[in-house]
Amino acid sequence: MKPEEIKPGETVELADKETSFFDPATELKVVRDQTAKLGKTIGNKTNTAIMSGRLLIVGGGKTKAAQASKGETKSDLPDDLPGRDVFAAAGMDLEQVRNFDFEKEKVAGIGPATIKSIGEYFSK
Repeated sequence: MKPEEIKPGETVELADKETSFFDPATELKVVRDQTAKLGKTIGNKTNTAIMSGRLLIVGGGKTKAAQASKGETKSDLPDDLPGRDVFAAAGMDLEQVRNFDFEKEKVAGIGPATIKSIGEYFSK
């Protein structure tokens, strides 16, 4: 997903239901299994959370993660890329994953072992 594809009024939910999210710029708040509608303004923190997969846009009754797990999300990500389903669910393409700064930003569902594997994958 590209930032310009995130539209006001879309419904979001947390990828990890054991957490919460708050964007102080827009006062968007999502806790555990709640959903929330994006307001007219989409804050930088919200945008980053959507791009990293921490917040999922719910569409047509399915989250992007559910679509990706069923192969419904089109992606240029190779099948053997570590964390592929998580990145596909976040709408990230191969170039975005390659250039993602894992030290500054976190991606829900991507831990240290996967980050190490991604580094090894791209150094092939």
